[in-house]
Amino acid sequence: MIVNINYEPMTLTMSTPWVWLDPAVDPSYDAPVTTEDSRFRGELAVADLFPATTLEQWRALAEQGLKGASLDSLFAETTEGVAVRSLYTAGDLSGLEVEPMGPVRRPWQSCQQVRHPIPESAGAEIAESARFGIDAAWLLLDRSVRRALPPDELDFDADTPDGLVVSTAADMSLLLDALGATIPALYLDAGGSALATASVLVAAVKANGDDPAELEGGFGSDPLAALAADGVLPGGLDRALAQLPDVVNWCDRSAPRLRALSVTSLPYAMSGASVVQELAYMMATAVAYLRATTRSSVSVDLTCRHLRFVTTSGRDLLLEIAKLRALRSMWARVVQACGGSDESRIPRVHAVTSPRTLTVRDPWVNLVRTTVEAFGAVVGGSDTVTVLPFDDAIGQPDTLARRIAALTHALLRDESHLHRVIDPTAGSYALERLTADLAEHAWALFQRIEAGGGMEATLIDGTIRRELARIRDLRRRAHADGREPITGVTSHPDPDEQWLDRVPPDVSGQRARLHESLVSRRPPRNELERLGSAANIAAGDGAVMDAAIDACAAGATLWEVAAAIAGCERPTTVEPLPSERDAAPFEDAPAPREAS
Repeated sequence: MIVNINYEPMTLTMSTPWVWLDPAVDPSYDAPVTTEDSRFRGELAVADLFPATTLEQWRALAEQGLKGASLDSLFAETTEGVAVRSLYTAGDLSGLEVEPMGPVRRPWQSCQQVRHPIPESAGAEIAESARFGIDAAWLLLDRSVRRALPPDELDFDADTPDGLVVSTAADMSLLLDALGATIPALYLDAGGSALATASVLVAAVKANGDDPAELEGGFGSDPLAALAADGVLPGGLDRALAQLPDVVNWCDRSAPRLRALSVTSLPYAMSGASVVQELAYMMATAVAYLRATTRSSVSVDLTCRHLRFVTTSGRDLLLEIAKLRALRSMWARVVQACGGSDESRIPRVHAVTSPRTLTVRDPWVNLVRTTVEAFGAVVGGSDTVTVLPFDDAIGQPDTLARRIAALTHALLRDESHLHRVIDPTAGSYALERLTADLAEHAWALFQRIEAGGGMEATLIDGTIRRELARIRDLRRRAHADGREPITGVTSHPDPDEQWLDRVPPDVSGQRARLHESLVSRRPPRNELERLGSAANIAAGDGAVMDAAIDACAAGATLWEVAAAIAGCERPTTVEPLPSERDAAPFEDAPAPREAS
């Protein structure tokens, strides 16, 4: 029997009568049974094989199954007040302007997060990830770097590893040396010291004989997110925003493949933010940066070209896909209102599997979580995706965990072929409706933030902290009463579980080595004075960045550069947002191991 499938219209053309094997007629299956039924001859419309079912019939059957309960109960309301219904129809798209997602990077860029405190080890991890097929590295810097604190002036637990610990271009060169010949795309996350850290990196690249123009990745300048996460900006918020045009112009002139600015929702997500809050906070932050750059005659299009959005992809698959699609539609609306070009309306999105959803108990379940979250990130249209290792919440990930995280990209790309479809959810009744609902709720919150003075004012006056505390409390109750179970922790726990352990790296030894190497050093005063002058007369033309790179090349430390840029400006301080995993209140983690 030959079956030909004709897709326009969807029909089945059969060259012989329908044939099947019926064990009731012939248990040996040796004699096929044929039918002369006219339904199975000639051309068939697939819909003719099934009885037509109306929405009213579905409602009637649903009401029977509910045994007296209201049909309106067949929905779930998210923490942001968005109703997720059990059935969506074509009527849900009535009045919606359903548009394609627009160009995205296919295949997506696979990016590995690196937070080892020792430069040589961090470089070795990046080189190892490259062998696993990873395209980019996302360098998380230590709190001392983010806040521009010298090794001997720390006001936190110095023994807890928190990210890469460096002070000079020579330290960064150790990382680059460990990479070998090829430097992958590098993304920095340096908090309030983004410009100083970027200068250290560029100075090290030049010292190694490489051309900064060949660098790909981003500097990650995001002062509002840094203030939210760390609670302090070393030169003040006004000064930090005034630096953004300088970094944008320097990148555009000297390293066009780098993106100078980031807009990240991670500090808010780790503090319990809903998807609506993440979207609204990102839009409000992006608008604040557009204001800061265009104030210095940087065009909207240029700012957009050097901006990337960094957000989480959580475990609620449909909502997270809709969130990423809503981000694109909201950004297009913002750029259109600002007079940007059609090309500028397409955001560059970097999604990371949510660190908030990781568990310490039964961490093997995290393998499934991160795979689902990475799937959502890709289907939602992310250009860059980071898959966190399954043991990331326990400590420094080991080689096995990093390898599985890296190969998750290969599984989704090479075996599942997710990169072959640009927008697989386009036209879905449920996802198009959810996308529109999330965008509507998020836009309303974004407008309230703007009416309250913008992201700067609402962050400093505590409004955002209070909003997040309310949502965090709602989510914690949902986890506690089983409405939102955490598999392996609040549901189906393993009573005989053996805790997985990770030995932390020796960050105290790294800090001591840095301090010892700087004791007898003479600061490059001429270069630092020139940097201070450039910072005071900054015109947003890249002069501050050039002077900072020269100072780093002459041996200036990261905190000396940050202090020269800050000048006499006082830091802006707020109470940092709390950072908590969903499972943390329900876990009794073992005591941490001693560093090796």
